[in-house]
Amino acid sequence: MFLTVAMEEGITSPELVEQLNMPQQTLSRKIRSLGQTVDEAGEFQGYNLIRIVPKGKAHSLFLTDDGKALWQAFSEMHNKVDQVIIDQFEIGEVLN
Repeated sequence: MFLTVAMEEGITSPELVEQLNMPQQTLSRKIRSLGQTVDEAGEFQGYNLIRIVPKGKAHSLFLTDDGKALWQAFSEMHNKVDQVIIDQFEIGEVLN
């Protein structure tokens, strides 16, 4: 879910339900977990990775600064893995 929001910032929760084929209740729990809420005791809960912006009856989802930092780190790691695979493929091509 985090990756989908990162790639499509502004996606609404109904669009996310349809795209991920996930029950609304399950998605809502995951959004609360990745977002940041305040519990009855006034304590912050969640990872503060997703910002929830009301949009009519739905909510639009965006990355917070922490979410953007995580997405950047993931992207850099993904690029390094891709490069290792490409390098190994090219070495294999030379050896064959």
